[in-house]
Amino acid sequence: MIRSLPWLLLGAAVACKGAGPQPPPKVANPEPPATVPNPAPATAPPTKPPTAAGVAKPTPAPAAVESLPSGLTVTWSQPPLGNLVLLQLGLPAGSLHGAPGLAELALEVLVASSDATAARPSLRQAIAELGGNLFADLGPTSSWLTLEVPYGRWRVALEALGRALAAPTLSRHQLERLREAYLAQRTGAIWRDRSQEAARTLLLGATDTHDYLAGLLDRDVGELPLFAARHHRPRGAVLSLRVPGPPGEAIAEVARTWAEWLATPPPAAGAANAGALPLRPFPSGLAWSPAAGSLTTELTVVLPLPEGDRDDAAWRRTMVACLVRDGHAGRLITVQQEQGLGTVAWRSQVLGTGDRTALVLTATAPPAVVHRLWQCVATARQALVTNPPSPEEFATAARSAALVQRLAAADRRTALRAETWQRMAAGSGTQPGTQPTPESPPTAAERLQLAQWLAAQPVAGIAIGGTPPTGAPDVRTFELLPPGALARMVGGGTEPAQAAAAVPWLDDAIAAVGGRALLRELRGHRSTATRRAARAPEAQEVVDWLGPGKLRRERTVLGKTVITVLDDKVAIESLDQQVASLTAANAASLQREQDRHPLQLLAAHARGELQFRPVAQRRSGDREWMVLEALGSRFDRLRIHLDVASHLIRLVEVWEARDAGLATHVQEIWTDYRTSGGLRAPHHCTAELDDGAHRVELIFREWLPQFARGQ
Repeated sequence: MIRSLPWLLLGAAVACKGAGPQPPPKVANPEPPATVPNPAPATAPPTKPPTAAGVAKPTPAPAAVESLPSGLTVTWSQPPLGNLVLLQLGLPAGSLHGAPGLAELALEVLVASSDATAARPSLRQAIAELGGNLFADLGPTSSWLTLEVPYGRWRVALEALGRALAAPTLSRHQLERLREAYLAQRTGAIWRDRSQEAARTLLLGATDTHDYLAGLLDRDVGELPLFAARHHRPRGAVLSLRVPGPPGEAIAEVARTWAEWLATPPPAAGAANAGALPLRPFPSGLAWSPAAGSLTTELTVVLPLPEGDRDDAAWRRTMVACLVRDGHAGRLITVQQEQGLGTVAWRSQVLGTGDRTALVLTATAPPAVVHRLWQCVATARQALVTNPPSPEEFATAARSAALVQRLAAADRRTALRAETWQRMAAGSGTQPGTQPTPESPPTAAERLQLAQWLAAQPVAGIAIGGTPPTGAPDVRTFELLPPGALARMVGGGTEPAQAAAAVPWLDDAIAAVGGRALLRELRGHRSTATRRAARAPEAQEVVDWLGPGKLRRERTVLGKTVITVLDDKVAIESLDQQVASLTAANAASLQREQDRHPLQLLAAHARGELQFRPVAQRRSGDREWMVLEALGSRFDRLRIHLDVASHLIRLVEVWEARDAGLATHVQEIWTDYRTSGGLRAPHHCTAELDDGAHRVELIFREWLPQFARGQ
């Protein structure tokens, strides 16, 4: 991950309020203009990519850096072997520029807006139609677009990016629609992965998710074109190309296809950074989003990592690894064991934005334990000062830190940002930060200084769920979302917004039956039950449901057993030696019957296969119900009724099609939840058809979940 912005090296102090843009330094063009060949037209036939085998390795052309008269800096390097090439644009416009949320919404508009009158699809759609991928990354002081496209289509992708930059949409209706869709997307992301998204908001300069979403909600879309006019301009921007062909030809192609955008006059002196805010200090301390009734709390610890342009950056990353390595070693784990918390396990990852990265540690524990865990972090940091790491401990941590750094660099767009910075640093006469080697480890005094640095760094803790301890002086509470945010988005009427509004109810339901991890792996079940119906003899049923389209059911009535088999090839019923084929409608109805089991519905949602929208919140007697309706075409008007107190699905209703094409209203009441195979499953179901005209009762003696990984 790039740690220092290329345009800072070029003299554009984008994070300082009132600092005007400065022209980039002149870097010699490796190919004189007189020798630059005429660029190939955009419609040139694709070039066959090189492969790793069977082709003699040519001598690579030297990397190139050129500053265009418009102020855009273009870097070029050889593309990697394979079928994809990279184009990456960095804009000096981050989350700290302008009002909160403005830069993020402007970046989304850049990639998602279209112009029907000019037959211009959105940049996202254009890249997808080329068979490529588009990534948008926002940081505190920068925005990055990375395009991965097939080897011979880079000119088309370059032109599409240029058109999006040159003609951003001014339609207020389209801007409103894009903002509402993006709000729904971000809210859904926060509900799905609360801890990671809370960490991301901290890296972007917000104090918490409430503060972050409030910024997006409060923006008037009329601000977006003005922001783009000020900040999405060539001066101070960097375009990195890893494409085939001579560097001069590639750079000339940029000048040709981006002529309209490159001709855009720069804003008035000081206007480009008029909205820039000083770099806010990283929020320190423990912030807690309480949830009454929750038995567990998820604690996330966010520790910003040192910037890569420092001479001692690798040493500092190593000191962080002395604190904790891979979530299961280091001083933090030692302190936990001393405090009797050694059984709490951490999940570790490096989370990055466009220009800031952090180490993120996540653990789940009872609320009373979470506050003690947070105190362990402070104790472990101070322990490194009191007793600095030995040379052996530092060397072990260095190997772990180097591995983490290599894994981060394995990401193509992250590696390209770092490569661009290093190339521009060399071109401007600034040398990249040197990295320590095993031959030059830090001295004892230097290790102490590194420990003191780490102890002084801000560290943020985010606790979600449960209730914070009473009277804790170092805890700040916050709401995960601004009041009314979900209701406001549902009012927009879009399916993504409505699906986001249902997520918190479904999250509670998932937690109530055993958690997301198990449900994601749930594929089927095996059950034995007694089946009772009015005016019919009692039957015994054994069902093996092995996932979509795979069912075996044995129903024994009056000593006779009817066997039903569904799989990829057959749909049959047999009695003794007689075999009959099921109609397609009957086979589909049998599958939907298993699919709408409460745990199967929650599992489908946990895997992202099924979304719901809120319909109503009702009170019946002394109970309160939340009614959610499934989105999509998988079911016909399927609704689930959640008990607000227990978070369990108590009723499922749906319309089922019969052979004659008539629709039947089916209502299934699920009760008697018991733990089985790690999940809480209902063991009693009363199904009513046509508003009670027909009733079937199932009493389960056994219900065992079947997991994809054999858990």
